[in-house]
Amino acid sequence: MQIILAKAVLTEQTMTNTKRQKNNPLDRHSGRFLFSSVACLFSLLSAIVISLLLTLYPQAVIDNGEAPNHWALMICMLGITGGYVHGVGFVPKNRFARLLFSPLIAWSFMFGGIILMSYQ
Repeated sequence: MQIILAKAVLTEQTMTNTKRQKNNPLDRHSGRFLFSSVACLFSLLSAIVISLLLTLYPQAVIDNGEAPNHWALMICMLGITGGYVHGVGFVPKNRFARLLFSPLIAWSFMFGGIILMSYQ
């Protein structure tokens, strides 16, 4: 009798875990475009290109020997971080971190920072 009850409890827990996994909002294979492999590849490649540009050719953000716009550079770097996080396929569990490193925010920060740096 106890064995049958233990099997019933284990079966119920397994079914509950399966339902929880199917309804998991963090599942990156849910068919949404922002978490498709094309979007992740775009995030990763754009983060790599921009970070290499800023590291290997810093004169790109310096205008006539003046200091770059640090706020714009900080926004761009935060976008690059989000691009790396999204590009490797990591989805944070914390809601704030998930929002901060979402692809739309990362792309907006990356390219918005570049636009702000170009219009010092």
